[in-house]
Amino acid sequence: MLLKEHGMLAKKKASKVATTESNHPHYKYPNKVKNLKPTRINELWQGRLCGKRLDLHSSRR
Repeated sequence: MLLKEHGMLAKKKASKVATTESNHPHYKYPNKVKNLKPTRINELWQGRLCGKRLDLHSSRR
């Protein structure tokens, strides 16, 4: 309590969530459905491709 009253407690760093890096020299495909408003079921599907390499033959498991 005493440390808190005097503002001496260690401050927690705010966690920053890593998001997709869009500022890169690689080709970016245009968003073709940006203004599309689906009117029936299964008219629009969403998927995400990840460019992260998976090392399946690593000795660490």
